[in-house]
Amino acid sequence: GHGVVADDAVDLYRISQTSIEGRCPDLLLNLLEVRGIGLLDIKAIFGETAVRRKMRLKLLVHLVRKETMERDFERLPYEPLFEDILGMPVRKVVIAVDAGRNLAVLVEAAVRNTVLQLRGIDTYAEFVRRHQNAMDAQQGEA
Repeated sequence: GHGVVADDAVDLYRISQTSIEGRCPDLLLNLLEVRGIGLLDIKAIFGETAVRRKMRLKLLVHLVRKETMERDFERLPYEPLFEDILGMPVRKVVIAVDAGRNLAVLVEAAVRNTVLQLRGIDTYAEFVRRHQNAMDAQQGEA
């Protein structure tokens, strides 16, 4: 179900008061650069459904080398992070890049979690509720 919009360079356009759209520059359309392999034409290799002409921007995924991070990021952020893009706040996650971490899986997990949050499902709030219930039950036993 994934589709490539652009690799390395994305043109961003504010299309309404609440929406930003990403599109691929014409020069790079359907192309993906893979070190050691070269340029791949994603549409020719994987078919029409593997590429998208445009997509609404709802999440920024910031990949940071763990050892070069300026500040520690929260392991369990209570509030979502946002970054201003074209005068509009856009959700953002920071993922540490480290040996042995499967970034593709982590990015997909971040995207799926954001989709849940946008639908009103808050895993962190559920954890806090469970924790409070466990403390209340333990206090009742004492």
